[in-house]
Amino acid sequence: MRSERVLVGGPVKRCALLLAVLVLTAGVTAGTTQAGGPPTQCSGAFTGTTPGNLVVPSGEFCIIIGATIGGNVLVSPGAIGFHSHHSTIGGSVLSPGPIVFDVRVLDSTVGRDVSVAQMRAGTAGGICRSTIGDNVILENNAGFMNVGSGFPFDVCPFSTSGNHIGGNLIIDDNSGGNTFNNNTVDGSVLINDNTNFEDSFENVIAHTFECNGNTPPPVGVGNTASNFVGQCTG
Repeated sequence: MRSERVLVGGPVKRCALLLAVLVLTAGVTAGTTQAGGPPTQCSGAFTGTTPGNLVVPSGEFCIIIGATIGGNVLVSPGAIGFHSHHSTIGGSVLSPGPIVFDVRVLDSTVGRDVSVAQMRAGTAGGICRSTIGDNVILENNAGFMNVGSGFPFDVCPFSTSGNHIGGNLIIDDNSGGNTFNNNTVDGSVLINDNTNFEDSFENVIAHTFECNGNTPPPVGVGNTASNFVGQCTG
């Protein structure tokens, strides 16, 4: 399901439903045998190839380095966290939370969605120098999330740290702060009902850039979009 269809017709309190559907779908798939094989449990470093899903169990941390995942990555509630470096994930990265630390997707390709929710306060995750085939959804996070280049996320300090997002970016109901800089988004960007800083600089957005109900309002310049709605500016 492409969320461009889901988002048509108004502001997005619907993203919670989208995230729930994505997680439920991945959870069912991860718990059963796929055509590509049974799910692989990840604890520690994984550098190989698995044709099916990769599951990060509760209480575990998983880092994939130069890996190829045929299916989804499901970060179970209670997991410590998940990092992807220079890896290819055919499906989605789904972290419904709560988790102990963070989710990071760096220098990687994800075929479908990246959804991160319920990161705890004091943590810092990010998506940098990556290609995301569909949507990026950041929701109900008390931890900081960076998409593209951004300070204080010093892992991605340069303007070349931006991402290509094939669908929409949704940043909704977060309290930990977000930076979103130097990205190309083929769909729309929706930044709604957040209660910390929202910095958005030098992004190229194909469709709508919409911001509503954020306290304080988002800050940013150099953004391009087909139209701007609410608190968002160019």
